[in-house]
This record gives sequence, structure tokens and C-alpha cells, in this order.
Amino acid sequence: MPDIRQPEMRYIEDDALTPMRIEHLCEEIYADDVLEQKYNYLVYHFEREGAYIRACAYLDEVDEVAIYGPYESELMESAPVEDAEFFGLVLDYLKRRYVEVKTLSKDDASGYRTIWRAPDDAQG
Repeated sequence: MPDIRQPEMRYIEDDALTPMRIEHLCEEIYADDVLEQKYNYLVYHFEREGAYIRACAYLDEVDEVAIYGPYESELMESAPVEDAEFFGLVLDYLKRRYVEVKTLSKDDASGYRTIWRAPDDAQG
């Protein structure tokens, strides 16, 4: 008789870090009453001990999310800060929800680089 093993079942209910706020935004750009562009997206706001990270996911690309930060504050012009542990906790949160996680990159023509992608057998 073949050895039939049951897969291990693990349930993870809690994240080590959660966003302080999640926004669902929709921006519409019109030219002469004609819709030119529409952006429908989620913004995750994370904050911890004087550092801030924002993550954006456009809903026309529901498998992808981009991380911005960490910065000193939520202000767009605030200075970057080093906080690898904080970044790792945000990455862990997003990896449970998205297939691909990206960050800004000056070296890539798209302006982003993939820092994590789920294995093909884990997507679904």
C-alpha cells in the first residue's frame, strides 16, 4: 500500500505588524470632460518608532504591491531612514497578501525592482 501523508496544516492568524491605516483611493484625470486616466489603488500606511513606510497596490494589477520607505515621516519630502527590521516586518505583512513586492529603483527602466516573488506553486 502506498504511503499517503496528510499535508501539514498551519494557520497564521496574526501579523507581527499591521498598517495603522489603509486607504482606498480613486483618482480620475479629465481633459475637456473626457476621462484621460483613472487610478484605483490601496495605500497601506505603516509607522513604528519614528519611521514611516507606505505601500501602494493598484487594483488593475492586484498581484503587485510597491513599498516606499522607510522615511522619517508620512510627508513626501521627509528624509529616508535605515530600519531593516521595520522594513522586514512590512515585507512579511505584504508577502502574505501579494504575489510580487517591489521597491523604487533608479537602475531599472520601469523605476521599480522586484524584491520578492511568490514561488509559482504558492500562487493561487
